[in-house]
Amino acid sequence: MPSICELIPEPEILIALDPEELGGVLLEVYAAAQGSGTLFSPNQAAVDAFNPPRYSDEYRWSVPLAMAEATQWLEAAGFIMQAPDQRASYILRIVDARAAQ
Repeated sequence: MPSICELIPEPEILIALDPEELGGVLLEVYAAAQGSGTLFSPNQAAVDAFNPPRYSDEYRWSVPLAMAEATQWLEAAGFIMQAPDQRASYILRIVDARAAQ
């Protein structure tokens, strides 16, 4: 499965992409994970960008934030959805960059 670091080696480029653009790249990562017969975790894809260290720690907030915004766009556009057998008692939310402007 390709990692986000393999597809976008420079974190500055990743965080500069619009959610729609980054979403297209993340869809490739997520589809490959699901194609292997497993569920995928958007959070795990963000964690994998730093373990083993690929992106430096200075991007530990901005990269996962950009990925979360792109993932939200993918969900709103109907490209991904919560697996029907997965239940979460709560999911924390934050205001994204567009809403914060």
